[in-house]
Amino acid sequence: MLSELLSGGVVELSRLSPFFHVPGQEPERPLADPFLSRQSLCALSMTRGKLLLRRGPGSGEVQVNGIDLDGECSLDLDALDKGVVLHLARRCVLLLHLTKKPTVVRPASHPDLVGENEKMVDLRRQIAKVAPLPLKVLIRGETGSGKEIVARALHDMSRRKNEPYICVNMASVQPSLAASSLFGHARGAFSGAQRDHKGFMEQADGGTLFLDEVGEMPSEVQAMLLRSLESNEIHPLGTETARSIDLRLISATDTNLEEAIDGNKFNEPLYHRLAEFALSIPPLRDRRDDIGRLLVHLIRLAGQEMKVGDPLSSGSEERPWLSSSVVEELLNHHWPGNVRQLRNVARQLVVCHHDEERARISEVVQSALQGGRDITGNIQSSPQADEQPLVAKNLEAISEDDLVDALRQAQWRRDAAAKLLGISRTSIYQLIRKSKRLRTIQEIPSDELKQAFEAQRGDLLKMANALEISPHALKIRLKDEGLL
Repeated sequence: MLSELLSGGVVELSRLSPFFHVPGQEPERPLADPFLSRQSLCALSMTRGKLLLRRGPGSGEVQVNGIDLDGECSLDLDALDKGVVLHLARRCVLLLHLTKKPTVVRPASHPDLVGENEKMVDLRRQIAKVAPLPLKVLIRGETGSGKEIVARALHDMSRRKNEPYICVNMASVQPSLAASSLFGHARGAFSGAQRDHKGFMEQADGGTLFLDEVGEMPSEVQAMLLRSLESNEIHPLGTETARSIDLRLISATDTNLEEAIDGNKFNEPLYHRLAEFALSIPPLRDRRDDIGRLLVHLIRLAGQEMKVGDPLSSGSEERPWLSSSVVEELLNHHWPGNVRQLRNVARQLVVCHHDEERARISEVVQSALQGGRDITGNIQSSPQADEQPLVAKNLEAISEDDLVDALRQAQWRRDAAAKLLGISRTSIYQLIRKSKRLRTIQEIPSDELKQAFEAQRGDLLKMANALEISPHALKIRLKDEGLL
């Protein structure tokens, strides 16, 4: 918390100041990195409603959203809303953003609900309040935002925590089998029903039933579910006798149920039954200050899953396994796949680099980042409006000349070239790997890289064109080589 900025003060960023509050730890402490200057690297102040950043006398580079800070620059409050990435001396990454200081003690929570962003703190507070209550809960959030984790937390923190927890993804259930899957059936109820079958609702009796992607439920099954919720009974297919059930229903969706109701695709009375209490999960891009915390948590989990230990404990103080350059790249990502996508990236980092001195954003890790974009717009871009896509029916129809021409037209940006060719970003990686004319960034010798850096005077796009390589991958390699 840099509250002194709001009162007209100046904050100097260095090894020794300011003092930062680490949630759950006391007392406050400075960065204390021995490889940071004791002198001010950057001075922060507020003037006329803007944040002013001024380069200090301390040794080491300072970058603001990936751009070198030579003198001073100012940022408006909209930039602070999104978060401003400061990279100090290639050692530490800070995210400057607006927040409200929590005024109450955070409630005990589920171990997988990681985050100290105020939206996440509020979500945990709501979960703690509603978990013990006999209310049906509707969880809303984008794909990959953690709806299943929230559902599990609601169960684990409820009075039913020692009872069954049944999770069902309605999008994966065949529509013709949805009624049988939920309510069960008796032997002979339909062709192929050779024995009695307990449905998910009966399996969850006494515990919790979590229906994910509830918006994908067939309309006739919606009506059946509504009747069951109103009567607390189920009618297995092929039976005449109702069976009483006692379960806690939690549902989730990333679709707009209100629009589905307007389009007669979702049952409005069922919607009100499901949403006795609604929880909304913020997308990862709206809580960028949690990306670092989540990344550390997910890397350690991946290390445990792969039985390779904690990669973060390897490396040295001078060259940590997780470099600030990698963290900076991930902070500037848009994360359309939210926490699930970040988890996949963390796993790829561990799988590919746990036995190496440093983690890096290699080709495999880049594939896990597919579909995202750089928030600052510094590296990734899209084709211009006047660039016509060269749509191909299949990968075999794309010649090496087509591939190279598209890459040149897109200035070697692979996501842009993929759009020109009308294929996915994953597919263009496949074509590049098969190509005998193109190289990956790791195949370029260090000497050739340094010569290109000197010849092009460090101009990233000119280097990318000269080396015929992705500027995104080139930037990461140059940082690893110590050239940026």
